[in-house]
Amino acid sequence: MSDYTKKDEIEKKFNAMKNEASIWLDSWKELSLWLSPTRGKFDGDTTNDGSLLNYTIHLINNATSLAIRSFVAGMMAGITSPFRSWFKLEMEEKELNNQKPIKLWLELVENKIRDTFAKSNAYNMFAALYEEIGVFATAAALIEKDNETVIRLRSFTAGEYFLANDSKGRINTFAREFSMTVAQMVEEFGYNNVSLTVKNNYDLNNLTQTVNVRHLICPNLKRKLGKLDNKNMKYSSYYWEADNNDFDNKFLKESGYNNFPIIAPRWGLTTTSDIYGKDSPGWLCLGDTRQLQEMTKDISIATEKTIYPPHLVEAGVEAIDLDAHGVTRYNPENPNSFGAKPLSQEKIDFNAISFVVQDITNRINKAFYGDLFLLGNSFDDTTKTATEINFRAEEKLLALSRILEQFNNEAISPLIDLTFQYLLEFGLIPTQPPEIEGKDYKIEYISTVAQAQKMVGTQAIEQYASMIGNLSAVFPEVVDKFNSDEAADIYGTKLGVSQKIIRSKKEVEYIRNQRAKQQQAIKQEEQVANMVQGAKVLSETEVRDDNALGQLVGA
Repeated sequence: MSDYTKKDEIEKKFNAMKNEASIWLDSWKELSLWLSPTRGKFDGDTTNDGSLLNYTIHLINNATSLAIRSFVAGMMAGITSPFRSWFKLEMEEKELNNQKPIKLWLELVENKIRDTFAKSNAYNMFAALYEEIGVFATAAALIEKDNETVIRLRSFTAGEYFLANDSKGRINTFAREFSMTVAQMVEEFGYNNVSLTVKNNYDLNNLTQTVNVRHLICPNLKRKLGKLDNKNMKYSSYYWEADNNDFDNKFLKESGYNNFPIIAPRWGLTTTSDIYGKDSPGWLCLGDTRQLQEMTKDISIATEKTIYPPHLVEAGVEAIDLDAHGVTRYNPENPNSFGAKPLSQEKIDFNAISFVVQDITNRINKAFYGDLFLLGNSFDDTTKTATEINFRAEEKLLALSRILEQFNNEAISPLIDLTFQYLLEFGLIPTQPPEIEGKDYKIEYISTVAQAQKMVGTQAIEQYASMIGNLSAVFPEVVDKFNSDEAADIYGTKLGVSQKIIRSKKEVEYIRNQRAKQQQAIKQEEQVANMVQGAKVLSETEVRDDNALGQLVGA
């Protein structure tokens, strides 16, 4: 296959993805217009657009903007807080998790990954992803290796990228179209790799001239196994100029990735063949947001008419002054002259209107889980029992569990996996115990919301333990049914307790053996003491015919 044919094939794949996404553009534009005007980038939009937003129609009432802000803050604090641990690693084989060296190694790796997130722009990217998925129901970001921070992330907005999935519904292809300046083109791809047009602009110092660039990442179906160059990796990456017919430079850059570097969480998938999400909070409250903005505008007009009603002015009146203490002159020769008077006096029930506006605002807040995240503020309150949390939060947490599972699978888990892989490549992961060589690990989420969901499950453990304790007063043998060690391990795991303070089975077995030996030694000492005391008593007892000792000796 010639290079020209390859470029032609890549261009064809790109256009097919762009055409498939076009049926979503109208919905995304509508969501951007009414909910988040600074989000979304569509054909005709320019980079670094600093034009003034139109606040006269779509942004009169900021209730939706505040709901989105609270949603992002709630997701950050409840799921991926930069100020507390929100995930831990475990081995797929449960037996391995009972070994202390393996536990400690996993915690070291966890800390390395957390430090990497903190030093990179991961948490800024999380905030962008939460807003994108909350409004548009789909989000995307690129994770690349960085020599300084290990990972570097770039988030995208609706309209500037396109996706495709495999037969199992997993996103495996990513495309985007964006603009770069001539200076950026030469810096990124090198003078010799850009088109003749870009070279000419660079030579003429037209450095701010923009160029449309396309980027495609897709499975490399024609790679040659055994070759280790970047063109034979599992995924291929192509950059090329969108509007250039100069084929002296077929691609600006052709490379690849061993792992798919895109995370693309989606909300509300109906089938596994769905590519883009829907039914996000933004989709659900779009109608409410439009109604709220239009009602707010109508209320403003009605209020203005109440304060400054339209007037009926008598013929011959030269001027009318409606300001406070204003004077309007009229002809006094006409006894019925009125000069000017209100054409109509608006009678508006502002209390009823306020009730409707508040009801719409509440629906918008509820769509963005505002009630849940306000409730979530109490999850860290140590005075709350698992029963109280279960009673107050179970339904709300279950409502959020579906999107959390989707977000974890499509965003957080791939990010942790990629970060782990890059740390390995940089040699920053400590040597692993030989017992887990080639073994798989899994990610356990211990964020505030994840723990709250798990604590709903701890209630069953508490109730069962309490029931066993109560029954044991009458039926002591029932205690044999309760595995207290397993209960302690499961409860600790659900609470996200550090492995450093949970003893392994071997440690517990050793402690119990030592305790048994001590108890046995004490028992033996008591027996010896009793024997010595008995011998002493026996030695001091007088042998007579009328006592048992005398009779025994006589016998």
